[in-house]
Amino acid sequence: MMNITKKKAVQLMLAATCAWLATGCMQEEWERPEQKVKTTICADIPSEDEDVQTRVTVDRTNYKLYWSKNDEITVVGFDESDRFKGLELYNVKEIDETDRRQATFEGYSIPQAIKREVYYPSEKVSVDNQGKVKFYLPTQQFQERKNSTEYLSANMILKGTDEDNKRFQMQPVNSIMVFQFTENKQFENVKNLIWTVETENGDKQISLKLGLRIDLDEDIIDKVYIAFMPDSMSVKPGGKFKVQITSDEYTVKTFQFTTTLPDGKKYEAGKYYTADLMDNKYKGCWEEVTTPTEPEVPEEPKVPPTPITEMKLTLQITSGYTDVILPFSGYTPSTCTVNWGDEYATNDGDRAYYPELTCSSGHDATNYFKHTYKEPGTYQITIKSSQVEAGKAQIASLDLYTGQNFNKNLVSIDTPLLKMDNGSGYQLFSYCTKLESVAENLFMYNEDILSFNRCFIGCRALKAIPEGLFKNCTSAKDFSNCFYSCDLLTEIPKGLFTNCTSATNFYRCFYNCKALMEIPEELFTNCTSATNFSECFYSCDLLTEIPERLFANCTSATEFNNCFRNCTALTTIPAGLFANCTSATGFNGCFRNCTALTTIPAGLFANCMSATGFDRCFMFCNKVTTIPENLFPASESVKSYVFCFGECEALEKIPEDLFEGNYRATDFSECFNMCSKLKEIPEGLFKDALRADNFKRCFYECKALTQLPEGLFEMNTLATSFYQCFSGCTGLTALPERLFNCPKVTELKLCFEKCSKIAAIPSDLFTNLKRLTSFEEFFSGWNKL
Repeated sequence: MMNITKKKAVQLMLAATCAWLATGCMQEEWERPEQKVKTTICADIPSEDEDVQTRVTVDRTNYKLYWSKNDEITVVGFDESDRFKGLELYNVKEIDETDRRQATFEGYSIPQAIKREVYYPSEKVSVDNQGKVKFYLPTQQFQERKNSTEYLSANMILKGTDEDNKRFQMQPVNSIMVFQFTENKQFENVKNLIWTVETENGDKQISLKLGLRIDLDEDIIDKVYIAFMPDSMSVKPGGKFKVQITSDEYTVKTFQFTTTLPDGKKYEAGKYYTADLMDNKYKGCWEEVTTPTEPEVPEEPKVPPTPITEMKLTLQITSGYTDVILPFSGYTPSTCTVNWGDEYATNDGDRAYYPELTCSSGHDATNYFKHTYKEPGTYQITIKSSQVEAGKAQIASLDLYTGQNFNKNLVSIDTPLLKMDNGSGYQLFSYCTKLESVAENLFMYNEDILSFNRCFIGCRALKAIPEGLFKNCTSAKDFSNCFYSCDLLTEIPKGLFTNCTSATNFYRCFYNCKALMEIPEELFTNCTSATNFSECFYSCDLLTEIPERLFANCTSATEFNNCFRNCTALTTIPAGLFANCTSATGFNGCFRNCTALTTIPAGLFANCMSATGFDRCFMFCNKVTTIPENLFPASESVKSYVFCFGECEALEKIPEDLFEGNYRATDFSECFNMCSKLKEIPEGLFKDALRADNFKRCFYECKALTQLPEGLFEMNTLATSFYQCFSGCTGLTALPERLFNCPKVTELKLCFEKCSKIAAIPSDLFTNLKRLTSFEEFFSGWNKL
C-alpha cells in the first residue's frame, strides 16, 4: 500500500481528491485497441502546497503521500454505448525516485474499449459481467494504537474516469469520521467502539477494535478514526446517531452516546468529519450501561412466510463439563437460534444448559452463545436464521480462530454456511485440528467473500476437499495460506478453483501438505489473473511430479519464490512448466532442497524474460549431476544468482552459456558453494556478466576442481569481492596467469584458503588489482608455496 506517516493520514483521502492519472507518459493519445497489448498509465499525486479547490482545508503537518511498488489499480473498459468490455489489473512499473508522487502503471489494454474507469486499490473492488462495480470497505475495523491513523491507508478507495480521453481525475469514494474525546478516566481500557446510524434503509453500523498499548500509557483514548461509505451511513431526518464504547470484549462497562439529528446528515465522498462527543452541547447524551439491555423486538418481516434457513455443524466432545462458545463476531442481522444437540441440556435457570438459545436481531452475538456439555459425545449443532430473503445477511460473522474449545472440537461442517454479515474467509476455520470434512459448496451463500487467507490453516485432520467448495466464489482474490499444514490431504480436486476467475494470490496455499501426492493439471486453468505462487507447494513431501501445463494459463504470474521448496520426493520437472510465465520476476528458492531431483530440463526458465533473481533456486539438489544449456533467460532483468546451485554435491558440469545475456547480473556469491564433485569451469562462464561485483564464496569447497581457466573473470571489471571464492578447493594444483581483470577489487581475503596443492603464484596474477591494499590470509594453508 501507499506509505504514509503515522500522523495526519486522514488527509490521504483528501489529497487523493486531486490525484489524477494521465494516460501515455510520452505516448500517443489513447486509441481503441482491437486486441490486448501492453500499455502504461502515469499516476501523479499532487504536492501538499498545490492550491486545489476541492481539497478540504486542514492542518497537513507531517503529511506525506507516496506511491509504493506494490500498488495495483483496476481498469474497467466500456465501448461508446457504455457496454462493458472487460477489466485489467495494472501494477506499478516504475516510481520516479526523485519524486515518489509520480509513478507509471503497466497492464494490458482492453479490446474495443474507448471509455475507462480506474479504481484504487484493486482488492477493494469487484466488477460483475455487466461492468457494475461493488466496493468492499470493512464494517469491522482495527486501530492498532492510540490516535494511530496508519491503518486508514488500507481503507482508501479512489475512482477515476477519462472524460477528456487524456487523463484520469481521481476522486475518493469513501469518507472518514473522527470521533474526538477529551481524555477522561471513564474511557480507560477501551477496547471497542460501535457507531450506529438510523438511515432510510434501516440501522447501519461500523465497529472498531482498539489495540491499545498499556505499557505506552495508551489506556485513555483521545480520538479514533473510522473509514466509511457516505451513502450507507447518511442519517435520515429525525434519525438517531449512536456511539457505544465498551471497556473490554465482555462488555463489563459500557457507555452509550445517543442523539437525534432533526435534519439528518448527508455525508459526502472525500470529506472527513469530526464528531466531538465531549462538547458541552451533548451533555446528557451519555449514559453508562452496567447490564446488557434487551434488544427491541424487530418488526415482522414484510415477506410471505417461508421455511427457516438453517446450517449444521458437528462437535466431538471428549470430556465432561466442556464449555464451548459459538464464535460469532458482531451483531446479528436477523433473529438467530442455536440448538446445541444436547439431550442432557435442561432449562434449569442456567443459560449454559439451555437446549436452545435465541439472539434477537440487532443484538451483539459476540460471546453470547455459550454452552456446557455435561457428557462426552458427538453433538450436531443447528443454527437457524429468520432471514429468508436472498442475498441478505442471516448470521453474524464467524471466526473459529477465536473459538476456544469450539474450533478444537469441530469435526465436520455438514451444510453450506448461512450468509454471514460482512463475512470473511480469513482464518475462518484455522486450527480446527479435528475437522475431517466440509460440505460441498460450503460458501454457496457467501459468494462475496474476497479473502480465504488462512481459512483452513492447521486443519490437520482434513482428508479431502469437495470440488465445489469455492463454486460460487467468483470474486475471491486471496487464497494465501488457505490449506497450510493440512497434513492428511492427499489430493486436490481438479475443479477446485474453476470459478475463481478473480483469484490473484496463492501464496502458501498448500504449504506443508505432507500427504499430497498429485497436483491436477487443470487446477489453475481459469486463474488467469493469479500473480503470486510463492511457497504454494512448499514441503509437499510426497509430491513426485508436476503437470507440465499447471501454470499454462497463468500469464500474469510474477512470483514463484520457494514454490516447490522441500518437495523431497520430486524427481523431475517438465520443460514447459513456466513457458507462458513471461511476466514472472521471482524464482528464488523455487526448487530448493528437492533432494530426489536428478535432472533439470533445458529451457526451463528460457521464456521468463522478466525474472530478476534465481537465488537458492536449486540449492541442496544434491542428486543433480549436470546443468542443461539454455536454462536461464538471456535477459538483462536478472540481477542475482546467490547460492543458486549451492551444495549440489553431485554436480559435475556447467554449460558455458549458463549466464548468457545476463549483462546486468551483479551477485554470484556462493553460486556453486560446496559443489564438491564439480570438475571444471568453462572459460566464458561469466563473459556476459559485465556488471557482476560479488563473487564471494562462489566456488567454495569445490574440491574436485584441479584447474581454473584463463580469463575466467576477464570481463568482470566491476567486481569488488572474491572473499573465500575458491577457499577449500583442495584439488587445485596451479593458477592461470590471466585470472583477474578486476581493477575495483577490494576484498580477496581467504580467496584460495586451504588450496594446499598450489606450489607457485603466476607473476601477473595481481597486476590489475589496483585498489587492493591487503592480501590478508590470501595464502592461508598453502603448504607447498
